[in-house]
Amino acid sequence: MDSTAEFVRLWTRHQGEVERYVCVMVPRSADAAEVVQEVCASLSSRT
Repeated sequence: MDSTAEFVRLWTRHQGEVERYVCVMVPRSADAAEVVQEVCASLSSRT
């Protein structure tokens, strides 16, 4: 499996957990959504 496919598989599996964690740390939902998007972009650029 290539690294991009592996990232997509893992992100899909754990995205909800990341979102819940960020929502605890960042109270405004719009800000939390932006943080999650930035995390995803940062992680995917490393594949």
